[in-house]
Amino acid sequence: VLPFIAYLATIEQGNPMFFGLGSLMIGLLILMVVVVSMVGFGRQQAIGFLRRATGMIKLIGAWMMMMAGAGLLFYLTNTDVVATLF
Repeated sequence: VLPFIAYLATIEQGNPMFFGLGSLMIGLLILMVVVVSMVGFGRQQAIGFLRRATGMIKLIGAWMMMMAGAGLLFYLTNTDVVATLF
């Protein structure tokens, strides 16, 4: 995510960078609110679930980052193909 935001900063307009940073902050805010409310409301049940699911959470996060990296690489190297799709 951060290399993409750095790429957005190199574009002539300043708006894409702020949009990317804002989207990242809002996404992280929603994620943290959900996790904190799960732990706060469920107490031991949610904590136990998160402890048991730690491996799966790490696995999903790793795959998400790999797919995001592959998508970003494709986007930055094949801009003409991406432009025809969107």
